Amino acid sequence: MRIPMLLIYLLAVAGCDSHVVPPSVPKVEAPQQAQERLFDTQRKALEQAKQVDGKVQQDAAAQRHAIDQQTQ
Repeated sequence: MRIPMLLIYLLAVAGCDSHVVPPSVPKVEAPQQAQERLFDTQRKALEQAKQVDGKVQQDAAAQRHAIDQQTQ
């Protein structure tokens, strides 16, 4: 009775104690171009917003000037 139990125990331990190392997954870096494009599009949007803001400010100043001219 001891020999079959010992044999089962040894087989179970040998099966659980495998020294096989799983292959490592290579690290994949994000392409730099994608990040640069992301920031470039944000910069372009910011520059366009600044240009639109400048145009709005000029139009508002012209409108104020026209109103001032009419009220005098």
